Amino acid sequence: MSFFSFATARDGASTPASVVHSDRSNTADTMSTLSSLASSSVPPSPARSSSRSSDTTNGNSREVQAAMLGDMHTVTEILLTFLSSQMIEAEAKCRDANPTGDKMYYTLGNSTLQAMKAYLTFQDEDILSALEMLRKATNQANQLRRPASSLTARLAGLVIGSTSTGVGFFKGMTLEQKHAELVYAECLVQKAFLSIMYSGDWLAVVKEALNLRSAMSIFKSLLQYLEAADAEAVEAGAIEDESIDRHFRSGVQYGMGVSSLMLSLLPGKIITFAQMLGYKGDRHHSLKLLYAAGGWTKGSALPAISLDEGGLRRPLIDLTLIMFHLFVSNMSADGVDLHVAENMIMFYLERFPKGVFYLFAHGRLLVCQGRPDLAIESYRKAVEIQQEGYANLRHLVFWEQCLCHLALSDVPATLEIWKELRSSSNWSKATYTVSLAACLAQMGGEANLAEATKLMTQVPGLQQRIAGKSIPVEKFATRKAEKFKKQNGRLLLPGLELAYVFQGIMHAPLGTILTKMLPMVEDALKELGKHSSNPSKYGGGRGYWDDFCLANFLEGVCLRYVAHPDPDSILDPDVVYTISKPDAEKKAFKALRRVIEEGPKIEVDHYLVYHAHFELGRLYACIGEEAKAREHIELVLSGKHLETGPSKRKGKYSFENALLLRAHAAIELMDKAKDAST
Repeated sequence: MSFFSFATARDGASTPASVVHSDRSNTADTMSTLSSLASSSVPPSPARSSSRSSDTTNGNSREVQAAMLGDMHTVTEILLTFLSSQMIEAEAKCRDANPTGDKMYYTLGNSTLQAMKAYLTFQDEDILSALEMLRKATNQANQLRRPASSLTARLAGLVIGSTSTGVGFFKGMTLEQKHAELVYAECLVQKAFLSIMYSGDWLAVVKEALNLRSAMSIFKSLLQYLEAADAEAVEAGAIEDESIDRHFRSGVQYGMGVSSLMLSLLPGKIITFAQMLGYKGDRHHSLKLLYAAGGWTKGSALPAISLDEGGLRRPLIDLTLIMFHLFVSNMSADGVDLHVAENMIMFYLERFPKGVFYLFAHGRLLVCQGRPDLAIESYRKAVEIQQEGYANLRHLVFWEQCLCHLALSDVPATLEIWKELRSSSNWSKATYTVSLAACLAQMGGEANLAEATKLMTQVPGLQQRIAGKSIPVEKFATRKAEKFKKQNGRLLLPGLELAYVFQGIMHAPLGTILTKMLPMVEDALKELGKHSSNPSKYGGGRGYWDDFCLANFLEGVCLRYVAHPDPDSILDPDVVYTISKPDAEKKAFKALRRVIEEGPKIEVDHYLVYHAHFELGRLYACIGEEAKAREHIELVLSGKHLETGPSKRKGKYSFENALLLRAHAAIELMDKAKDAST
């Protein structure tokens, strides 16, 4: 199970694996189906072997324990080899160390490596290979688990949680059986994500939801056992139960921590329903569990527990935390701490200076700090480290480089990278194609516009579907391509619009906003102003109000970051302000209000109205006017059509699910701030 896969597959456009959430109606139907299945279906897991003796003596023998601990130590070394960018070597070591394929932890290790590869490549053959390895690992773990008391207990466990998972039940297990429970649950989670990714339909989502429930029930019970054992140890004067090996301890923290953390990121309505079925997502408790595995604290640059003593899952836990801080910061500030992330990244870069995951993370950290120019260098180092079979890892870095260039308003620098992604990446050719075309269109010139026109005609035919639904950013791409065609090969500031939707403006250096972005917007507004008395004369009679709202929206967003830079940004002390902060704030308010006022006249880009309400709400929050901030952000969450008039929008607006997540997070943050002040 990898949070890295989740971070690169969330709804939105900041990373190249956007997976759309269901429409509200589909979500309700699916939840209803899940509820009925949860009360009537048998558990999806295979029955545990009854041929294996339940006697704990054999599993607790010194030879068995020593062999399993030795396997875990070796698999830990293999995982570290993988994370140091020696992927092929790690795969070979895992295969060679388990030639007969009958050792559970080697099979799990191989499965995890294959799963990470599948998450990165999205290739069918890699997904199928990982699923086959996980099937073997699941079966091996299931054979080693302690038999449940009865079939009735297993059936009841699906509805009310496992009845054979009390603390006493685990105390009676051998070391081997405890680890088998842990591995079994981990495999269920990995299989669930990969199966959904591969099948691409809602039937898979429903089926795998049951597997996820079983896994979470096991993780929850294992954590209760761990906490009870530690409580007894504390009463006896110890810090924790030292008889529990670190591999098991970190595994329980990883399984429960990541599962709960992922649930905490879902929209409120889905979380409420999930809680009715027994799921619970507590973000702060999850983070506490994950930090505990390495002994990380906010006040220390180094962990209290060394990497050697952290257990098999420790590197994965820390990578999960790093990615959480770097990517969730785009949606929510709750629980996010870039200072902790920076300490963790530096800790691992010191040990793995060529570790592509940590070089990538360092680049992303610099982006979050508003230093995309420095991030490009870190990404360049990551690109240079390539191994056969992991090309999509390079593509992920290429994507981030493009976002950096957009944040720097250096559109020409993106062209060759977009072309490389179009030719070699399988993630979203529609997105790469429209991005290349948009950048060419913004650059202008006869040759560039001719190529952009050719590219735009290809976009609609390049759309894909994941889990039976279109990818959000590809819907946006298709709408842009259709608009380009209707407007006879014209789009207003398409490169700067990409910078916003890919969250580049929020990470742009202040100097870039002042000297490059705002002047472009001002020129566009001047041109629009020439046609204010007769909009039908603008652009061949098409798109005046869409362009008017887009230009005002981009002006409002840019000025908002001039007046109130992102809190995590490291500002250049030598930047020369071309507008005072108070004036920038006033103009930002006016620009965003104009978008809302003229929104009913928009023909295509309806998303601008909803994002204008959101950005206006955030701007009010920056100046401490919470009531007005809530008013605008809650309008986004209301589900109402905020643009009215003859346009009569059909379906969802662009990036709706991503905006709803950000709006939920903004309200949640205000609620927490209010609670803290009372």
